[in-house]
Amino acid sequence: MALKGWDNSFSVNDNTMDADHQKLINNISILHEAMKMGKSKSVLEQLINDVNVYAQTHFSREEQYLTQIKHTELAAQKEQHKIFLDKVSEFKKNFANGQTVLAVEMLPFLNQWFLNHIMKIDMKYK
Repeated sequence: MALKGWDNSFSVNDNTMDADHQKLINNISILHEAMKMGKSKSVLEQLINDVNVYAQTHFSREEQYLTQIKHTELAAQKEQHKIFLDKVSEFKKNFANGQTVLAVEMLPFLNQWFLNHIMKIDMKYK
């Protein structure tokens, strides 16, 4: 089951962070729809690249914001961000090596990231 679009309960009360999080929800939706139509292979390369760019940009922006507000869990956030980036790098490497069934691993990973990281950890700076 994939997240199906933005809901105001996902908001961290910062327009920039919310817009970034909406991009992730959009990527999850794109992958989910492609999988339902049996066309996930056709979107994987672009999706992996989009998620990588999203993560690099968002994490940098979020870490700057957390530094600015002197958030006490900045180090934990950075650690979580590294884990996410490492996993996306793994997806990218596996795709480059010809593994094209990544969607079945990637969709739950992105869903769980949203539900566990954004909805629990990011909500602490709300």
